[in-house]
Amino acid sequence: MKENKKITEIDRYAIDRVDKAQTWRMDIKNLTYNIANDSFKSLIILNGGTIPILATLKSISPNTEIQGLMPPIVIFMFGLISALLAQFSIYKSLSIQGRNLDTTTNDFIDTYRASRESGHETIPPQSAEKKSNVTSSSKSKEGKWDQYAGYFATASLLLFIIGGLFSMCAFYSAAPSSP
Repeated sequence: MKENKKITEIDRYAIDRVDKAQTWRMDIKNLTYNIANDSFKSLIILNGGTIPILATLKSISPNTEIQGLMPPIVIFMFGLISALLAQFSIYKSLSIQGRNLDTTTNDFIDTYRASRESGHETIPPQSAEKKSNVTSSSKSKEGKWDQYAGYFATASLLLFIIGGLFSMCAFYSAAPSSP
């Protein structure tokens, strides 16, 4: 009976250490995702906010034709869609990461307890390798969504810049030239 209590105390210690390490990793990754999330929100605001601004500037500048503003508006709309897709990609990546964290912790606990019950002081490498194969496929899915987010964010930023250039061309080409 005393032996079971000792194993339980050792289990608690090991589980506590794993939980602390996993929590630290998750906190670092969440901070990274929060920064990315704020950046994506900025892209959404920039691309989405330029459309009403262009309409306002059109009303101020009587020389600009609405046909000249259609290409920038379309470009800004695609930039907005790209920013939203980047936001969705980060959401998917975080949801996969959350499931991986629970699975990894539970797998370690199960492997550790089985190892302790069989009398081993350490976890056999074969059991750890089996668990890592499952998590590596999930990590590749998480990495795939991270890559998509980067691609969409880059596209959104480029579309914002291109839309801005087209907008400048639309307004400056309509300005009367001085003699």
